[in-house]
Amino acid sequence: MKNISLCFYQFSVFKTVKKNGKETEVSVCLDDINGESIADCVYTFLRRNVDKYEDDKEKEKVYKPDSAEVKTASINNHFYFGALHAIIKSGDYGIEVEIVDPETGEKTHTQAKKEAGVMPFGFSIYYSKISREGILISQTFGNRGMFSHLKGILEDSVRLFMPNASVIVKCVVPDIYFQNLMNSKEMQSIVVETKKKTTKDLDEQCPLVDYESREHVYKKPIFKIGYKEKLINLFTKREPLAIINGLVDPDEAVENVKINFKSNSRYKTVNYLTYFSLKVAEDITGSVKTNIETGHPQKESLFEQMDKKAIFYMEDLNIIMPKSSHESIDYIGDSFFYLKSDEVVEKNVSAVKS
Repeated sequence: MKNISLCFYQFSVFKTVKKNGKETEVSVCLDDINGESIADCVYTFLRRNVDKYEDDKEKEKVYKPDSAEVKTASINNHFYFGALHAIIKSGDYGIEVEIVDPETGEKTHTQAKKEAGVMPFGFSIYYSKISREGILISQTFGNRGMFSHLKGILEDSVRLFMPNASVIVKCVVPDIYFQNLMNSKEMQSIVVETKKKTTKDLDEQCPLVDYESREHVYKKPIFKIGYKEKLINLFTKREPLAIINGLVDPDEAVENVKINFKSNSRYKTVNYLTYFSLKVAEDITGSVKTNIETGHPQKESLFEQMDKKAIFYMEDLNIIMPKSSHESIDYIGDSFFYLKSDEVVEKNVSAVKS
């Protein structure tokens, strides 16, 4: 069975305004995009585009909304956060593929170059009234997903209500995620990149090169007391690289650090210089219920997993305030649509206790 994972991102909406005679970008409250919430904006866009597949010719991908739901989370009848859950059917084309029955080993048919095999993928967005940043969660299936569509969907949705708006989507790395990686037994190696002045004779064709770079590789490192915490602070608190100069020769300056991990037969590298571009993916294969016939995650189970993860990420990023242990969250469905035999069905959803 292919791994089912969730990928996490932060997003913000900006609009262009004139200030002191100059155009500038200012962030927008996600619950008030000219009177609409970000969830309602995306819902409206998806509902309007449910009838046919959109063709992204540049990426050779097609996609079409299959369902969407807007809901509100409240505690003691007070708004806590808003959310949208959606299923998008997406697939690639551009290359001929032979389809083979693995049981018989026989070819069943050929998928033509101009045909796309589509699969359902889920995504969710979350926002609150106390932050101008939201959380975007995208589901993947093995190495396939539909994230490449999502920034465009968000931007097109917002522009229905605010034509001069733009959307920024960036990776998000909670401190606890990196701490858990460091505290696991999955670390394979640490690579320290250094630079130092060279005393070697330089090639006359390269008169500007007056240094040499090196890589120091420490495989399966065993840390002295306190050193693991130093590395965690290096990445999460952006401490200067000089704090690990002890790993290299005195005449070398540390330029970068990369830590290689192996988890579930997959390799992941955390790079100091590109830390905030790190794509966080959490494997939920063992937690989500799947359809026995199709292998796809069941929609309700998938979104339940997303809700649980989203609360953690929103608390970590101060998008919501942590709730107390005795408080419960009420989810109320505001609007909902789904496709059934190519017909659109719309209905309301009753409150459900978490």
